[in-house]
Amino acid sequence: MRANRRTDTKPELALRRALHHLGYRYRKDYRLELDGGRRVRPDIAFTARKVAIFVDGCFWHACPDHGSKPRNNEWYWGPKLLRNVERDRANDAALALAGWSVVRLWEHVPLDEAIATVVTALGITRRDEPRRLARLTRPDCGRLLRTMRVFVPSTLPAVAQALQAGQVGPGPLPGFAVTPALREAYASGDTEELEYAALTEAARASLRLLAGDPAAPSRRVVLAAEIPAERVSWDARDGEPARVVVEHAILLAHLASAHVDAPEAGADVRSAVEALPAADAGDEDARFTVDGAEGHELGWYAAQELSYLAE
Repeated sequence: MRANRRTDTKPELALRRALHHLGYRYRKDYRLELDGGRRVRPDIAFTARKVAIFVDGCFWHACPDHGSKPRNNEWYWGPKLLRNVERDRANDAALALAGWSVVRLWEHVPLDEAIATVVTALGITRRDEPRRLARLTRPDCGRLLRTMRVFVPSTLPAVAQALQAGQVGPGPLPGFAVTPALREAYASGDTEELEYAALTEAARASLRLLAGDPAAPSRRVVLAAEIPAERVSWDARDGEPARVVVEHAILLAHLASAHVDAPEAGADVRSAVEALPAADAGDEDARFTVDGAEGHELGWYAAQELSYLAE
């Protein structure tokens, strides 16, 4: 019997790493509770855009080009593979009814084609996508050697100001990134997971910016930017391992994406902002309220979509 790895297959890992390198953020092996009690786990889920990606193995999902049936125990394998296909179709239908777009990719699909399919499904057209894709094949691309992905807390009014000024800033700017100190703080975790930790800290910092601007919409905003490493330094003032300082203003061209609360999160975000003083004083109930804002996933937006957020 063949070993069936449900997640983290080689084609899936290659696609996830490529998408991550291009600036896309997503949930992996994300369980969705759909109507009728059906549970579906897309390999890659873009929750804000409701796009579910599956990377299907040719054997287990009966690929018409490369699928094969074992010669032994055909009485067992035939019905089993058929059930897999039927389950896939049922899951696709349930996702569609729930408003999700479904993308299924065979494991044999070339990586560049798989990336293009996902980008098309997300509805994003990036003029610099070919350039970014080319970087994946360069042995010296090493983003962390030349630049750092920095997550900068912000607000919607601040985004509007940045669009008018053509830059985020002036500097110095507070941010959060995968620093050596953050790597030390986590016993394990790949870059993807550590960047998610830095993003979470930036979202918490956005709450404090909202506290300082009561007129701002109650939506956390985090801007992700690629910054030359020499312009970023660790900020050790409060012991937060991910905290950094960006010395200069960030040009809009250096922004990779934005991560923003949906309007539906407003009530919980507003409650979290109001609870900050009590939480800082040690009140456990207030801390629970502040943490409640983190129950909302930040939606992902391409840098080209910032103008829509500022409307």
